[in-house]
Amino acid sequence: MNNQKRISLRFAAICFIANVSVFGMKLSRRHQYPSDCLKDMLSEARSQQKSIQMIGVHDALSAQIFQQQHGLKILQQQQNSKSLSSSLPSLSPMALFVSGFGVSAARLGKPDMSILTRYEQEDTARNIIQSVSSSSTFDPPPVIVDGDTGFGGTANVRETIRRMAAIKAAAITIEDQVFPKKCTYIAGSGINIVSRKDATDRVKTALAAKQEAEEADGNRISIIARTDCRMALGLDEAIERCLAFQKLGADIVYAENLQSKDEYLALRKAMSGGGDVRDLSSMATSDVAPMMLAQFQIGNDDQRLYSVDEVSSMGYEMILYGVAGLQATVSALQSVAAEVFNDDCGGIVTSTPLSSLDQIKDVVGFSDLDSFERKYGCT
Repeated sequence: MNNQKRISLRFAAICFIANVSVFGMKLSRRHQYPSDCLKDMLSEARSQQKSIQMIGVHDALSAQIFQQQHGLKILQQQQNSKSLSSSLPSLSPMALFVSGFGVSAARLGKPDMSILTRYEQEDTARNIIQSVSSSSTFDPPPVIVDGDTGFGGTANVRETIRRMAAIKAAAITIEDQVFPKKCTYIAGSGINIVSRKDATDRVKTALAAKQEAEEADGNRISIIARTDCRMALGLDEAIERCLAFQKLGADIVYAENLQSKDEYLALRKAMSGGGDVRDLSSMATSDVAPMMLAQFQIGNDDQRLYSVDEVSSMGYEMILYGVAGLQATVSALQSVAAEVFNDDCGGIVTSTPLSSLDQIKDVVGFSDLDSFERKYGCT
């Protein structure tokens, strides 16, 4: 089968995505508010005990690639299940995360050190949301935006929440670092954290701005309250802050950079009032906030990483791969650059895998546009 034929079949397969399901429910179910979609996904994650996979993206192209590949994988599983006597395990649902680390690198070529402005993050998030929402084949996954510290004081946090709600972000993270912030994994124990009172005040402001956004603007957004204090202040303080965020009514709670599975289990147990963290469904009707676990694959041989099933068994409804897409991008570009400037290959890339033109056309929507033109007689 030639490459053109294979690509055509690949795109034809995409067109069936609207008829497949996740958790036994239609993937094509649309919501007026992305935050409502995320809440439904979280509820299903608990009842099915299957964590949501949240992928870090840094631009519209990376977002579309993950959106399409997730859909193709679901289709493949559906087809395989039909050919077998027993059904296969369902694929985890997906959300996208507009990573501040990734956007700083991709948009500015700068480190995650509060150089990225709120406007730049908002503009990137808007492009991503529009790109995944414009497909006639795929329903848009919820897009969560990295809100850092809210980009300043009370007025900045308020404005950040309302503006991200206006562009239809499903949720936004707000963390407890001192502004200007630093990347948690790089700062380590030298990270600067605000007091617990200031941290809760910041979340309180975000929740008030969320309410204002709905009442005044008709927009909805969920608040993810995040603490980065583990390396500077210890696990006990991280647990206390998460409990405080939950008490305030944060929609999702998130502790960054915990150091072991035991620590994740201790936090989840504390948040669930001592309940069985292995049974997400037991928390379905309680006041226990959904929780997120982040993994930054830094490349150390001794780094402990957790599978989706492990994260689910630990009682966490979401698992974040914050910069995996950026890491793949950097690796691929470095490989191509090394080959192009290698005198032995004469500037021709032969070893590094490259996408075909047809593959790129499918990703960015040429096929979708062709279908539109044929349907409506446009040229």
